[in-house]
Amino acid sequence: MTTDDLDPIHKQVISFIENTTKPIFVTGKAGTGKTTFLHYLKSSITKNLAVIAPTAIAALNAGGVTIHSFFQLPLGPLEPLDFIDNENILKLPALSGEKRSLLIALELLIIDEISMVRADTIDRIDLSLRMARGISVPFGGVQIIMFGDPYQLPPIFQNDWPILRRYYNSPYFFSSIVFTSVAMITFELTKVHRQSDPFFLSLLNNIRIGKVDSQLLGKLNEHIFLPSEDLSDEYITIATHNHIVNEINEKHLNELPGEIYSHIARIKGEFPKEAYPTDFELRLKVGARVIFIKNDSSGNKLFYNGRVANILSIEDTNIRVRFHDDNSELTISPEVWSNQKYTINDVSNSIKESTIGTFSQYPLKLSWAITVHKSQGLTFEKAAIDIDAAFAPGQAYVALSRCRSLEGIILRAPVREESILNDPKIHDFMSQMKLASLSNEQLDIYKMKEQYLSVKELLDFSYFSCQWERLNSLVDMDFETPQENLKDLLLQIKIVVEKQVDSVARQFTNREFNTLDQSLPLSHHPIFLVRLKKASTYFEEKLKGLHELAQNLLNYPLNSTNSNLFFKYYNSFISVCLSKIAGFESNFDEPAIYETVKRMQDAMLNYVSVHSFYSLPETKKKSIQNPLVFDELLNWRKDLAHKRSVAEYIIISEKLCIKIASKLPNSLQELGAINGIGQDKAAELGDDILKIVRKFTGKNNLF
Repeated sequence: MTTDDLDPIHKQVISFIENTTKPIFVTGKAGTGKTTFLHYLKSSITKNLAVIAPTAIAALNAGGVTIHSFFQLPLGPLEPLDFIDNENILKLPALSGEKRSLLIALELLIIDEISMVRADTIDRIDLSLRMARGISVPFGGVQIIMFGDPYQLPPIFQNDWPILRRYYNSPYFFSSIVFTSVAMITFELTKVHRQSDPFFLSLLNNIRIGKVDSQLLGKLNEHIFLPSEDLSDEYITIATHNHIVNEINEKHLNELPGEIYSHIARIKGEFPKEAYPTDFELRLKVGARVIFIKNDSSGNKLFYNGRVANILSIEDTNIRVRFHDDNSELTISPEVWSNQKYTINDVSNSIKESTIGTFSQYPLKLSWAITVHKSQGLTFEKAAIDIDAAFAPGQAYVALSRCRSLEGIILRAPVREESILNDPKIHDFMSQMKLASLSNEQLDIYKMKEQYLSVKELLDFSYFSCQWERLNSLVDMDFETPQENLKDLLLQIKIVVEKQVDSVARQFTNREFNTLDQSLPLSHHPIFLVRLKKASTYFEEKLKGLHELAQNLLNYPLNSTNSNLFFKYYNSFISVCLSKIAGFESNFDEPAIYETVKRMQDAMLNYVSVHSFYSLPETKKKSIQNPLVFDELLNWRKDLAHKRSVAEYIIISEKLCIKIASKLPNSLQELGAINGIGQDKAAELGDDILKIVRKFTGKNNLF
């Protein structure tokens, strides 16, 4: 897709992305180009973004990562925020420093195949973003764009529904609690590229929404294929279950003469089995019917995802095929799929994609049969469809909509009304959505609201206060016998947080915003802007004083049993405090207000967290220069040891961390020259270590 291919709906979606932070839902019937548009956005939008999807294969196809890996979510049902008390929040898995930085830098989160995402997963995404970013607004202020068609494949929820039903009226994404507090803007892509026959399009739409009658079934069942008839090799069977597909493919492969050739995939780095795009061991014969599962990476468009062919010859390094659609022949070589990971650039605080593993194999699968699930997104000229055993809403629609025409469909068994499953809750949701295009005037209104929203978010200290309460509650068990001056310090912090900051901010917001005409730009309220500037100066001073006060907590001896928990919430509290200070230092004229969020993000990302250094005995503390560097090195060592499943000292010793913190090497050569490290270890770990050192030296202007 290029800029020339964009229609008015595409352009409106892009305008809303560029000018608002509202959640967006992009939907459309099968074949309307949702995935194509997603890839266009991914390559053209300048915001810090990530793409996630519910399954490994969906993530691979979307060029992203799975939801669970991106947010480090546990398996099983997830309780929503409204039902998690403070004690249980403390038990939530802690995000690594790198992951938290990634979520802070995030501006746009694209979720593909949203129909397969459960409500509890959406709420946990919301909770993770709020906690990482220290912002109490939905999704922590990150813009969410969801792609998918709720009428297609649903989420897997049956085993967890006895628990989930306590919180949700349906398992679908739109039933999440977060969407009761923030409305999504819905755009429907309407141009179907796969089919052109009006009658077939109408039939598919009726099946999609569950509007099935005897006349429709009668027309559809005219295409029944009798088992006694010989099925042409041009047809691919689409079935509901894996075992049916495997039996059909194995049967046809074994019936072909000649030997079976096995091609073993090459895997480098990290590439999970559930993400394998085709068989690890691909078993083929000359004459086998295959389907391409990838677009031609050369850019020559010689094959595409879903193109069907037969194998003509098999060599050691290539396979020759003949395509069904035009009888042309092509010699192909293995293709490479990449397993992506999102990381944060420490210098620019931008999000970048990096490849952590590859899977190399011929881009083929046996294609006498394919499952409904694997057929999603593919297009066939001719298909034999077996949906008699459909077990989930959307399966019949997905299977039938793979074909370009009704004439290209034959049925393995009659379609019964009970085979076309449809959930009324999906129909109700889609009926409520305003699918019509929004006008430019409405876009201007939303842009205006964004200005006021940014100010309100900055003045919202509810989550900040909650963080202080959690930190304060830990002090009794984290610190050794509390002293009077420690109690005085806690009381001073409490007064600033609750009375001088949170309470004053609430009063200011209620008084000023209740009388403000928010249909006008901020610049039309000069008196309000003067008051806002005065308020900003007040809060900036209070928060800077609070920051100094809170740092004094580190002067008291810790109970080592609970120190990790204390530092987790101390660092979170301080980073949000610094973020708020950066926000109040902003100018509130119209152009600058959109930069406020970026400044706040940078303040959080540039904060060097404290942890291990303050837990050390006093005698060891005295021998450490640049304790923040030492602390960061220990945190990095811990994360890397966890990833490699080894002890922390295997990565690098504490003694060497002390030496690095003391010498602050500025190159691989300087790092390798440190006694005990050497050039080999410097080459292996140097990039990570130098990032930590440079992050510190850059902030302190030592060079």
